Amino acid sequence: MGFAQEIKKWSDQAMASINQANREACLQLARSVIMDTPVKTGRARANWQAGLNQAPDDVLEQADPSGEATVAKVQKVLANLKPGDSFVLVNNLPYSQELEDGSSKQAPNGMLKRNAANWPSLVKSAAQGGGS
Repeated sequence: MGFAQEIKKWSDQAMASINQANREACLQLARSVIMDTPVKTGRARANWQAGLNQAPDDVLEQADPSGEATVAKVQKVLANLKPGDSFVLVNNLPYSQELEDGSSKQAPNGMLKRNAANWPSLVKSAAQGGGS
């Protein structure tokens, strides 16, 4: 194998590692947000939706009190994440902003803002292989 081929192989491996760390950090962020979402019926948890390069705009009728099905859906979306893609996590329920603003005693500090503040440590952990 020539020098140029070795560099390409190394570059491809590095990009794959970076992409895997990015997926893992995004999944950990989404999981934290979903699990921190207050549960009355589970509808608020079920309405966290992931997209790549654009935000989903629908409101889902299902409930997911455990959050596990919602996390699994996010994981499926992230399986298609490529370098340069933007990961989007949205909740389109009319009352999701109220929940984020602390209207529930279950999550007085919201879900998204407080977990987004952990993004640098999630990325560092994922890059070091410390994800789930």
